[in-house]
Amino acid sequence: MRQRKQLVFAGVFALMLSSCTSGAGENASDAGSRQVLSPTQAAEIDAGPHLKVTLGVGAVDREAILSATPTEVEAPRLPGFIAAAPPVEIAVSVPLAKPVRLTFDGVGGPVGTVPVLLHYDGAVGWYPVEVGEAPGAIVADRMALSPFATGWITSAAEWLRDRAVGKTAPPTCGSPPPKWAQPTMARSDMTTGCVTDNSGRVELRVRNNRGLPVEVSVPRGVAYADVQGQSETVRKIVRDYVGGDKVVLMPGQDVTMGWARPSEDTQITVQTEFTAGTILPGLAMELLGLNDSTSLAALAYFLADCGDAKTLVLDAPDSSDALGVLIQTLVTCTAQAVTSPGGAAAAAVSAVAAANGRDQATVVADREFSGKVDKLANGLRLFGKFVKIYTAAKLVAALAQVVVDNTSPTLDRAFILNLGGSVSAQRVATFTGYGGVTVGMTKQQAVEKSSTPLSEHQIGPCTYLTDSGGDRTGGLSILLNRDGRVIGIRVPAKARTDKGIRVGSTYAEAEAAYRGSPIERDADAGGYHLLVIGPGGAIGFHSMDEAGPVESIVVGREDYAKGFELCSDSEPPN
Repeated sequence: MRQRKQLVFAGVFALMLSSCTSGAGENASDAGSRQVLSPTQAAEIDAGPHLKVTLGVGAVDREAILSATPTEVEAPRLPGFIAAAPPVEIAVSVPLAKPVRLTFDGVGGPVGTVPVLLHYDGAVGWYPVEVGEAPGAIVADRMALSPFATGWITSAAEWLRDRAVGKTAPPTCGSPPPKWAQPTMARSDMTTGCVTDNSGRVELRVRNNRGLPVEVSVPRGVAYADVQGQSETVRKIVRDYVGGDKVVLMPGQDVTMGWARPSEDTQITVQTEFTAGTILPGLAMELLGLNDSTSLAALAYFLADCGDAKTLVLDAPDSSDALGVLIQTLVTCTAQAVTSPGGAAAAAVSAVAAANGRDQATVVADREFSGKVDKLANGLRLFGKFVKIYTAAKLVAALAQVVVDNTSPTLDRAFILNLGGSVSAQRVATFTGYGGVTVGMTKQQAVEKSSTPLSEHQIGPCTYLTDSGGDRTGGLSILLNRDGRVIGIRVPAKARTDKGIRVGSTYAEAEAAYRGSPIERDADAGGYHLLVIGPGGAIGFHSMDEAGPVESIVVGREDYAKGFELCSDSEPPN
């Protein structure tokens, strides 16, 4: 249980903490402190060498006991937090009518640190309830009591720099992808990925490899796009916030997308990038110690209502100046929306309710949400102080990796899937055939084997099988000899050869693709041809221009592939 609590807390001061320093603070008395109070009598106790707890007149409606005792809750352990004393459990034996005041004197902290008062909640761990802007005393008024810890925090620039770079183990996939799917993985390591076969679909898994949220595009035609640990409520809020078909991944989080085999050849591009839409809530999450998708949605909901964030173009930050604008936008938004503890609580209730798909009344009444609301409310209220402590300049410098990632070529941050279509796979021309029809087949065999319905068409002495009932430009046309067997095929304009050459390719591209095969370039009656001779037949690429581009492709017997006129006599060709 303690291990789980430590893990929950590990992110609380993520942004602010850079080096581990164990405090040698004085211990509170094992017996603790306690004092009796009444509706007309105030009380004050020392909860440790640096923490004073006060209850004023009228804070309770009957005689009560104010106490501070050692707690069994694990003390905060995180880089850069220096404890002033062990945490203590502060309690009042009856319900409160007024808040308890906690005063941490801040005395004894190392040079360059600022005081902090932490509160512990069983559901969300430790989090700050007050931070000083300079060395000295800090005061927090609390209605919710539980363990508290006092101490100091240090600079976070180095820690955030390392975290922004981030490194997580790449995702692993089982079986290789289907043969019809050819992936090209992103060169940038801001995200990692793998591709597999999932019940006949090609599946791409992308993982965020940075310490801040990353935006990932979801292309049209996807069969599914599942984000690890994100409910549909969270997805909707994030989608509305960043706009379009996109998902936002937390550090180390995966999105899994799948596609069925298309009928036509298709290229899928999945783009990844940092945007203002991810940096704004991401930076806030680091400051506030939040590390889950629901908190991301809560912050997105909060920022979506902020006028300054709405007017900010949510595009990719590509300079230090752009990052400075983002940080200032966060400070302005929190200052406008949460000018008081009450304003912070209202904003937090609204955001937590939206992120969890509940109404605000339920969130206020249900203790399940009390820790989440309090943590977010205090974080929003203290946000401006955090930025003052670390300065926008230091934060911008620490986030330099964001600029590096976003100024890398777009394609370096993209995952590309080239999907061979089920119909397109039948549209591949070879030296001897196309679409199931090969040279030497009888007319009946060609009709039966063709992937395209064929009909007979007569031009002079020659018989053709075509896909259109006629010899239309760009259509499929199969020439039969006098014995009724296939001798050549003019392939459709949408076809390609097994080397990837298609209508529109240049002759130079065709020569490169068939390097090593006998090649002839020459003029013919209809213009120019580039002839490639291969096993059992030839491919002719025809054009009106000597250099191409290819305007038609014919395969089969060499004289046919060259473009010779074989139907000029009164008899069909041999």
